[in-house]
Amino acid sequence: MTIIRHTFPPGNIHQGTTLGNGELGIPGWGTGNSVNISIGVGSLWDHRGGFTWTPQQNFSKLHTALEQNNEDMVRAMFRSNADGHEIMPRSSPIPPGRIVLHLPDTTSREFAGNMSEPDLNEQPV
Repeated sequence: MTIIRHTFPPGNIHQGTTLGNGELGIPGWGTGNSVNISIGVGSLWDHRGGFTWTPQQNFSKLHTALEQNNEDMVRAMFRSNADGHEIMPRSSPIPPGRIVLHLPDTTSREFAGNMSEPDLNEQPV
Protein backbone atom coordinates (compact mmCIF):
# COMPACT_ATOMS: atom_id res chain seq x y z
CA MET A 1 0.00 0.00 0.00
CA THR A 2 1.31 3.46 -0.94
CA ILE A 3 0.19 6.46 1.08
CA ILE A 4 1.27 9.99 0.15
CA ARG A 5 1.05 12.55 2.97
CA HIS A 6 1.03 16.32 2.55
CA THR A 7 -0.06 19.25 4.66
CA PHE A 8 -3.13 20.58 2.87
CA PRO A 9 -3.00 22.72 0.87
CA PRO A 10 0.68 22.71 -0.10
CA GLY A 11 2.09 26.26 -0.11
CA ASN A 12 3.34 26.23 -3.70
CA ILE A 13 3.14 24.14 -6.84
CA HIS A 14 6.40 22.28 -6.05
CA GLN A 15 5.37 21.05 -2.59
CA GLY A 16 2.46 18.81 -3.55
CA THR A 17 2.09 15.66 -5.60
CA THR A 18 1.22 16.02 -9.26
CA LEU A 19 -1.29 13.51 -10.53
CA GLY A 20 -0.70 12.56 -14.13
CA ASN A 21 0.07 10.01 -16.77
CA GLY A 22 3.20 11.35 -18.47
CA GLU A 23 1.26 13.59 -20.85
CA LEU A 24 -1.19 15.31 -18.48
CA GLY A 25 -0.12 16.71 -15.12
CA ILE A 26 -2.45 18.16 -12.48
CA PRO A 27 -0.85 19.58 -9.32
CA GLY A 28 -2.95 20.94 -6.47
CA TRP A 29 -1.59 23.74 -4.25
CA GLY A 30 -2.62 26.97 -2.55
CA THR A 31 -2.43 29.26 0.44
CA GLY A 32 -4.95 30.46 2.96
CA ASN A 33 -8.44 29.71 1.73
CA SER A 34 -7.46 29.30 -1.96
CA VAL A 35 -6.75 25.98 -3.65
CA ASN A 36 -5.23 26.08 -7.14
CA ILE A 37 -5.56 23.15 -9.52
CA SER A 38 -3.12 23.70 -12.40
CA ILE A 39 -3.33 21.79 -15.66
CA GLY A 40 -0.24 20.94 -17.70
CA VAL A 41 0.22 18.95 -20.89
CA GLY A 42 3.51 17.73 -22.30
CA SER A 43 2.54 18.27 -25.94
CA LEU A 44 1.83 22.03 -25.80
CA TRP A 45 5.03 23.98 -26.49
CA ASP A 46 5.73 27.36 -28.01
CA HIS A 47 8.67 26.83 -30.36
CA ARG A 48 8.82 30.39 -31.68
CA GLY A 49 12.32 31.76 -31.35
CA GLY A 50 13.97 28.40 -31.86
CA PHE A 51 17.71 28.43 -32.57
CA THR A 52 20.34 26.74 -34.70
CA TRP A 53 22.97 24.78 -32.79
CA THR A 54 26.64 25.70 -33.15
CA PRO A 55 29.52 23.18 -33.37
CA GLN A 56 30.47 24.24 -29.81
CA GLN A 57 27.08 23.09 -28.47
CA ASN A 58 27.55 19.33 -28.40
CA PHE A 59 27.08 16.51 -25.92
CA SER A 60 30.77 15.80 -25.40
CA LYS A 61 31.63 19.40 -24.45
CA LEU A 62 28.52 19.79 -22.30
CA HIS A 63 29.25 16.50 -20.51
CA THR A 64 32.82 17.62 -19.79
CA ALA A 65 31.65 20.98 -18.43
CA LEU A 66 29.06 19.33 -16.18
CA GLU A 67 31.52 16.71 -14.91
CA GLN A 68 33.92 19.53 -13.99
CA ASN A 69 31.06 21.49 -12.41
CA ASN A 70 32.14 24.38 -14.68
CA GLU A 71 29.15 26.73 -14.94
CA ASP A 72 31.17 29.35 -16.85
CA MET A 73 31.96 26.83 -19.59
CA VAL A 74 28.28 25.88 -19.93
CA ARG A 75 27.22 29.53 -20.10
CA ALA A 76 29.91 30.28 -22.73
CA MET A 77 28.63 27.39 -24.88
CA PHE A 78 25.15 28.87 -25.00
CA ARG A 79 26.00 32.57 -25.08
CA SER A 80 25.17 32.84 -28.80
CA ASN A 81 23.78 30.61 -31.52
CA ALA A 82 24.80 29.97 -35.13
CA ASP A 83 22.65 32.90 -36.27
CA GLY A 84 24.72 35.24 -34.08
CA HIS A 85 21.96 36.03 -31.59
CA GLU A 86 23.45 36.93 -28.21
CA ILE A 87 20.55 35.58 -26.16
CA MET A 88 19.51 32.07 -26.95
CA PRO A 89 15.70 31.93 -27.31
CA ARG A 90 14.13 28.96 -25.59
CA SER A 91 10.99 26.99 -26.24
CA SER A 92 8.55 27.13 -23.38
CA PRO A 93 5.54 25.10 -22.27
CA ILE A 94 2.09 26.56 -22.82
CA PRO A 95 -0.01 26.19 -19.66
CA PRO A 96 -3.57 25.14 -20.62
CA GLY A 97 -5.14 26.56 -17.47
CA ARG A 98 -5.75 26.68 -13.77
CA ILE A 99 -8.82 26.33 -11.61
CA VAL A 100 -8.81 28.42 -8.44
CA LEU A 101 -11.17 27.41 -5.63
CA HIS A 102 -11.85 29.99 -2.92
CA LEU A 103 -13.01 28.16 0.19
CA PRO A 104 -14.92 29.90 2.99
CA ASP A 105 -12.61 31.15 5.75
CA THR A 106 -14.03 28.63 8.25
CA THR A 107 -13.26 25.75 5.87
CA SER A 108 -9.71 27.01 5.44
CA ARG A 109 -9.14 26.98 9.20
CA GLU A 110 -10.56 23.46 9.41
CA PHE A 111 -8.12 22.30 6.71
CA ALA A 112 -5.09 24.05 8.22
CA GLY A 113 -2.59 21.44 9.38
CA ASN A 114 -4.71 18.47 8.30
CA MET A 115 -3.12 15.77 6.23
CA SER A 116 -4.46 14.46 2.94
CA GLU A 117 -3.86 10.75 2.45
CA PRO A 118 -4.76 9.44 -0.99
CA ASP A 119 -4.70 5.64 -0.90
CA LEU A 120 -3.42 4.65 -4.34
CA ASN A 121 -4.58 1.05 -3.89
CA GLU A 122 -8.24 1.93 -3.36
CA GLN A 123 -8.78 4.57 -6.05
CA PRO A 124 -7.31 4.62 -9.56
CA VAL A 125 -5.20 7.71 -10.14
